[in-house]
Amino acid sequence: MGEILLGNIFKRNAKTKISLRRVSQNSPFVSMNIEDLSSFFSERGEDCVFIDGPVDSEYLQKIAIDEGFLRSFLFQSESKDLKTRTLQYRKALEKMPAGLSSIVGKILENGGLRNFLLLALRESEFLDPWEDYVLSALKRNERRERGNPRINLQKTVKLVFSEGGLLQDSMKGYEFRQEQFMTALEIAESIERDSNLMIEVGTGTGKSIAYLAPVAYACISTMNQAVVSTRTRILQDQLFKKDVEILKTFPNLDDLRVSVMKGRERYLCARKLFEVVNLALNKMLDEEMSKELSGILIWSMITGEGDLDPLPIKEEMRRMISGNRFDCTRRLCPFFEICPYYVQRENAKSSDIVITNHSFLFSEANIRLSDGDAEEREDIGTLLPRFKYLVVDEAHELEASLTQAMSYRFEPYELAGTVRRLIKTVRDSFGFLKRHFDEGFLRKLWAKLKEATANLDKQSTELVRVTGSPESGSRITFTGKELEVMIPLLTKISDTLQTHVYIGTQTMQMLDDVEDRNEKIDGLEAEVSRILTETREWMKQIAGITSSQESRVIYVNRLERRPDNLSIISSPVENDTLMASIFPDVSVKIFISATLWVYSRGSDGFNYARRILGTSSNNEAVRLGTSFDYTQQLKFFVPVDLPDYFPNSLTYLESASDITLNALNIVGGGSMVLFTSYEDMKWTLSRISGRLGDMSIHIQDREDSPTTILADHVNSEKSVIFGARAFWEGVDLPGEQLRLLIVYKLPFERPDEPLIEARIKHYGKRSFVEGMNKYYYPKMITAFRQGLGRLIRTRNDHGVVIVIDKRIVDPNRVYSKKLLASLPAGTNVQAIASNRILRELRRLKREKWI
Repeated sequence: MGEILLGNIFKRNAKTKISLRRVSQNSPFVSMNIEDLSSFFSERGEDCVFIDGPVDSEYLQKIAIDEGFLRSFLFQSESKDLKTRTLQYRKALEKMPAGLSSIVGKILENGGLRNFLLLALRESEFLDPWEDYVLSALKRNERRERGNPRINLQKTVKLVFSEGGLLQDSMKGYEFRQEQFMTALEIAESIERDSNLMIEVGTGTGKSIAYLAPVAYACISTMNQAVVSTRTRILQDQLFKKDVEILKTFPNLDDLRVSVMKGRERYLCARKLFEVVNLALNKMLDEEMSKELSGILIWSMITGEGDLDPLPIKEEMRRMISGNRFDCTRRLCPFFEICPYYVQRENAKSSDIVITNHSFLFSEANIRLSDGDAEEREDIGTLLPRFKYLVVDEAHELEASLTQAMSYRFEPYELAGTVRRLIKTVRDSFGFLKRHFDEGFLRKLWAKLKEATANLDKQSTELVRVTGSPESGSRITFTGKELEVMIPLLTKISDTLQTHVYIGTQTMQMLDDVEDRNEKIDGLEAEVSRILTETREWMKQIAGITSSQESRVIYVNRLERRPDNLSIISSPVENDTLMASIFPDVSVKIFISATLWVYSRGSDGFNYARRILGTSSNNEAVRLGTSFDYTQQLKFFVPVDLPDYFPNSLTYLESASDITLNALNIVGGGSMVLFTSYEDMKWTLSRISGRLGDMSIHIQDREDSPTTILADHVNSEKSVIFGARAFWEGVDLPGEQLRLLIVYKLPFERPDEPLIEARIKHYGKRSFVEGMNKYYYPKMITAFRQGLGRLIRTRNDHGVVIVIDKRIVDPNRVYSKKLLASLPAGTNVQAIASNRILRELRRLKREKWI
């Protein structure tokens, strides 16, 4: 039986040495050169070693235990002592079923991690089949049986948030913030009045706790339920794992029922997990994927939610083991009772608060608008409880999320891929079915399928011809006579797909009727079912485009330089009307964000927010300040000697890249350059990237997630991020991580974009100028405020922003005064020459202000 060793690496006489000791002993029992490890371990069989320190030796990397693996899939130990952590990991693994060792031993390559897992698992006393432990730890909520009517909401909020209150006792290093206190009080008053509220709260206020606490007390007091919607899944997890835990330390909230609801694809699918295990046992996975699978198996036995988001696994593995609506068999699945997605749906019905994201919220809204609130229907994709309170955080993002959820999209090239898969699977199925059914009947079905596919090819080719454009990336709106040509073609394609669905359904029924079952037939039946679900989804998208043209814009988006790769999209124009019709039975809706207010002479500044959120003109709105002192913390420069911005202007780009290069070299890292155009970003990089010395450059491509780039940036002292729209919001880089922000141009959308143009017309009933003032300019100002908000994240931050766009201070631009007046109080915009800006940067650098 193997032994666990602890290793400390140190230097002596210019040689790298390692000190080894047994877990059961404190004193070292051997010390040797790293080069001698191979011969030492070759005689020790299944021994393994934990290393406290960097692992540079190639051999040591093979035999050392990957503690990152254990932290990711088992638990995160808070102990700084290596021996303590080792014993904790071992104890946790010994609670796993002993039978898991047979899987781990077969799919993990030889090495220290494998030896450690086997050593611990073989000590387990749990001899039940390991399959019984998968997803056995899922948490299940029970509905609260009675409320607590004695709670006075406003008094409780004062008790929590006032100076010296409960929040101060619960959070180490907490500082009282007046804005946080006022936010919580405003929300408590709205709940008590049963009224809606829009509230702008500055960055750094602690708004999450400020809205969660009054909502939580309202729920346990009245037995009503609440939904909290955030912009991203990352923010969802932060609320659930951090803020909710603080809430539960308050009186009467220790038994608060909270659940997180995400889309089906975010959760582990037990059926797929077992399928992937079989692939691994048959040596059909590479070494890295097998290692990931071992971790997922361990994690599946201890996870309370089955949510895959926290796991550091590659996208390929994530797709292989996660659920999706195309291949989910719902209640027919043998693992339905332990399906994390459906367990979370049941938990949502029994929760006081459900935390979701905007995308999920509006997918739910779309279902309810289309089908009614039919909770008993099994084909409903996403469900939330019947709730009374809705809190929408990052509310400025609602318009984009609503548009995405309520749009229909058809892509002929992607449909062709679905049909090819159907043909292949039907052909493979008929190869088996000819032994059980009349071969002549099968030939007729096959001929019918081939004929329908040929017709579909002709129809798709014709559709591409009438909707095509010579320019890649172009977007063209279709109206009037153009729609009269396109809509009948789409209808024909949908009618032809009915034949594919009919033959696929027949094939599935015949496979189901075969009595002599085997894995191959089961697999074919499952694949046909998946493809049929996908095909019906394409038909649903076509139906949405062809049937609902009123108050929508239909446009064609050319994706790449190939004639058939395009999207036909139908999106709602009147988001204000649509928003007003969503969740009509929710009596209290709280919209909260750091950017809802836009300066407007003669109004309270919330008219734009009311428009995009679909609220009434008398909906109460409150603007609270921020705890940051922008007078002292922010330097804001606009170079006035640079050329004006024009699209594709080389004169502008050359001057902008020069000041960018000089500014980055002065500050030397902790910087970000924001663009609205990938082409502008690429041109700038081609000019300056080779002249940034030893700076680490992180560039966002179109498909890149900001998460990886941000992680690399944080770990480098001399890093600069070049980013586009994804980095304008939701990026949190406090302190030294971001000291300089360069903005290339104001974040205007293209006014000729089909959806933007349609909404300008919608909001400008009297004139185009009215639409620009009511929608286009406020939209840009809100986006700019979001970008500026990346810079100052804490009270101790200092930062410089350089906006390379003179239009921001041009009094002849109708939006300039509105934008400047919308900036945080205390912002001092200095419009000066470029050389003066660079001198100021050098001074601030010398004085260590940045």
